Amino acid sequence: MDDHEIVRVGVRSLLSATPDFDICGDAVDGRDAFEKAKRLKPDVIVMDVSMPNLNGLDATRLIREALPQTEVLILSQHESSEMMRQALGAGALGYVLKSSMSNNLPVAVERVSRHEPFFVNLQSNSAEFDAHEILQRSVAFENALRESEERFRATFEHAPVGIAHLDGSGRWLRVNEKFCQIVGYDAATLVKMRYQDITHPDDLAKEILEAQKLSAGASDRYSIEKRYARPDGSWVWVMRVVSAVRDTAGNFQYVISVIQDITERKQAELVQARFAAIVESSDDAVISSNFQGLQRNYHHLERRRSAHLRFYTRRSHRTAHHYHHSAGAA
Repeated sequence: MDDHEIVRVGVRSLLSATPDFDICGDAVDGRDAFEKAKRLKPDVIVMDVSMPNLNGLDATRLIREALPQTEVLILSQHESSEMMRQALGAGALGYVLKSSMSNNLPVAVERVSRHEPFFVNLQSNSAEFDAHEILQRSVAFENALRESEERFRATFEHAPVGIAHLDGSGRWLRVNEKFCQIVGYDAATLVKMRYQDITHPDDLAKEILEAQKLSAGASDRYSIEKRYARPDGSWVWVMRVVSAVRDTAGNFQYVISVIQDITERKQAELVQARFAAIVESSDDAVISSNFQGLQRNYHHLERRRSAHLRFYTRRSHRTAHHYHHSAGAA
């Protein structure tokens, strides 16, 4: 539960990589977290502290009162031993710093799910600060981060190319409108699928190999021309550029995929290839012209055909010359 979508995507990607975890939902603030917790009844809730409407500490108290079997794990940016004590007092069973999320969060969730505590060891002298004072101090930072996220969301949604975020297994976490237009599926359908599900069989092996290099850290980016199956049974050609997002320690988080529809270009290339094959296999001389003049297309029988071309050219010239003199004599 976090009011910043970037953080929610990161948490979802990190936890979905663990087979034993089933992510049943997320929330945008403390009030939303409380309402969804009552409906979904999860085993563990990963809760931010600084959220609008209802902060994480107050939401934790409400959830623990309503759902005693649901454990709460606080995920916070605050390296404060006092904040940790406040979280414990609110009923949380764990406390993880966002700065160490990639290393500690999966372990913490697994331990808290067994009703065992997980609290990081903070070397901090901030015990003299009140937790509510710390929350107030973070308001300006949270607002600035929220504005930055709004700008990112607008760029993401209105980009002229298809953009998607995927986890390490290839499952779509988020897609923009242009992506949906290109592949023909709506966002709600795509987030239940993996890119492997609609990739052309002839393109799949090559991409899986590139994706494995990306996840293993052997590369940070790759591009590929491939085909996606649309719901109507047609195939759309795309240029797909994929980049890995890693944390400060270099650990894989998720991927950003950008696609552009290149179907028209591929169809034009196919027509050109077919024409070239016709020229290559023909026993006749094939001549094409453009606005700049006569152009000749040859293949492996060029010499023999060139002789025919010269013969026809001279004959045509003589015919034109003869016609000219005949007309003059008349």
